[in-house]
Amino acid sequence: MTRPEKVAMLMAWDILEIKNELAKGEYDYITTILLGKQDGWVSYGDLTDEEIDLNFKEALEDNRLDDEVQELAKKLSDTFIKASLVR
Repeated sequence: MTRPEKVAMLMAWDILEIKNELAKGEYDYITTILLGKQDGWVSYGDLTDEEIDLNFKEALEDNRLDDEVQELAKKLSDTFIKASLVR
């Protein structure tokens, strides 16, 4: 799997996690992302290939990449991979 494909999968999981948290009135995850590096979160575009691989491996091991994630990842891939937004 290529880096952009892995990033699409990771982003899809993040998006669905944010959606689920917001539906429950929880804001911890999105707040962490919006605060960025100061809260320990780094955008996928700033991670090395090795860090992407590690994040992806962890997601696989945690069974986070289900059918819903894969479906959304495909939609994301169709938009940002073509636009070269991920190196």
